Amino acid sequence: MLSVFQRKISAVKDAIATGDFDGAASKLELLGLTESMAVGQIKKIRYLRLKVFNRLQWLIEGSAVVVEFQDCQDILAEEYLEIALFYVLSGQIEQAECFMRQAMALDKRSVLFASELAILFEQQGEREKALALKKQLADEKLDLFIEVAGEKQKRVYRVKVGPMISHEKAEQMQLRLVDKFKLTAAFVSSYPRVEP
Repeated sequence: MLSVFQRKISAVKDAIATGDFDGAASKLELLGLTESMAVGQIKKIRYLRLKVFNRLQWLIEGSAVVVEFQDCQDILAEEYLEIALFYVLSGQIEQAECFMRQAMALDKRSVLFASELAILFEQQGEREKALALKKQLADEKLDLFIEVAGEKQKRVYRVKVGPMISHEKAEQMQLRLVDKFKLTAAFVSSYPRVEP
């Protein structure tokens, strides 16, 4: 049976998974931090707060959480990645690269961290660094590419894998990636087949 804390954290994660970041922020506000909480609980709340603040681009609130992380021991790779994302959003690219590299040092085989760093290099016009990093991704044996969409002000970078030989293989890959990289969103897209 889940504790009250676990149920509240689950509700926050559900809100994040459905894209309800305002709702997640409200739930986290109600949850609050108390001195009676275990260190692991406080750390979990910090991580979720930073994740939500990053998605909402609340940089002032996010900076306060980043400062709180400075006192933490044993920062996880996913936490380093959220800190790096905060620095990307606030335009501090060198800091972002530093934290992305720390995330990768904890999880060297993580395609997610490596692809995030490759995107950062691409955005900064450091094509050689991005290409070198993409070469490292080849070790994962994935056919990976980055699709750029949207206008300059609202540019989106999608990390894609494929094509797959069948829809079934694509769904299997989707499950593998969601499980391995703890993704909250992964989609299988079908494109029309062109006959020669």
